Amino acid sequence: MEGNRSKPAESDQSHLSAAQELVTWLRQEGGNQRIPQVLTLLAENTVAALREGRTPPAAEVESLAQQHADVYGGGLGDKTAGRWLRRSEVERWWDARLPAIAQACRRAGLRWLPILAIKAGGGRSNSTEYRLEFALLDETQESESTEPELETIGTPRHDGIIHYQVDPARSSPWVWWLSTVPQFRLGSWRGRLLFTMVLVPIAWALFYWVIAGMTLWPDHPISSRNLLTIIIAALQTWLIWWIFSPLSLLPWQRVTRAPDVMLSSDQMYGQFRLIRDTQKKTPGGWFSVVRHWGACPICSADVDIRSGSPTFPGRLVGRCSDSPLEHVFSFDPVTLTGMSLINDHSAPQPRSGNV
Repeated sequence: MEGNRSKPAESDQSHLSAAQELVTWLRQEGGNQRIPQVLTLLAENTVAALREGRTPPAAEVESLAQQHADVYGGGLGDKTAGRWLRRSEVERWWDARLPAIAQACRRAGLRWLPILAIKAGGGRSNSTEYRLEFALLDETQESESTEPELETIGTPRHDGIIHYQVDPARSSPWVWWLSTVPQFRLGSWRGRLLFTMVLVPIAWALFYWVIAGMTLWPDHPISSRNLLTIIIAALQTWLIWWIFSPLSLLPWQRVTRAPDVMLSSDQMYGQFRLIRDTQKKTPGGWFSVVRHWGACPICSADVDIRSGSPTFPGRLVGRCSDSPLEHVFSFDPVTLTGMSLINDHSAPQPRSGNV
């Protein structure tokens, strides 16, 4: 009888080791986006079940969303759990990283590989379910010989097109009034305060340069004190430009990068957006602080809008949080779409006899 029980016990222990290795990999390599965070919770639930001798549990998307909110904070907003955690994005994220997970299991000397199993739901009463299963790693072949097969399994299919979403962003406490409402007219008190906030530092910089010039004019040659005055004027001019140039460029660029000092400490990326009022002849419109983001069509990590420099100077681009130098996309704030800017990751083209 004991001989009959040894195999299941050994198998459960091997599955537990594989699940623990997955938890370690997700914490170290997964990133801090919603998909790896949810998968970490699922893997931790699996580890807890295996330690108690239970079958790895299947979790509905609603329970995973609630557990994520309890552990990491935040919420779904006006989205359903299925829209917040799309099955296609989870599958793409997992498939893109399956070879790396397999390598981690091999390095740890494990025989089993965790596999994400998804049972697609349909309708309100039938939710999508996620669970971890386990598949044997082939020990009869060298890791090099099995690598192409795993790479084939993990290669995502994509068309190189990204679709962006727009969410409200939070501003820093010293400019709290920028994000207390979703958007505000430039002619409102917030709009007038915004103009004042931009014009006063610029006027101060010009005034400082005038005073510095009048002070330096009679002195020949320039003393060390005068040199210090020039350095201070240059530094404060650069700082004012760095902070307020996104606002001064907004009337013709329509969307600009919000500097970190104007964003909340827990808001990593954000943009200033200006929507023109086409019904009026005088310049006007609505201002808002937003975050444009999307799911990477290559690996399903979060894509945020950042500066395109140095490769794409003078423009905003979408950069993947997991591969910001390789997974780069254009950004069209009107259509909220973009294309891959790295040719290596563009969708494969059909073969043609014409060159």
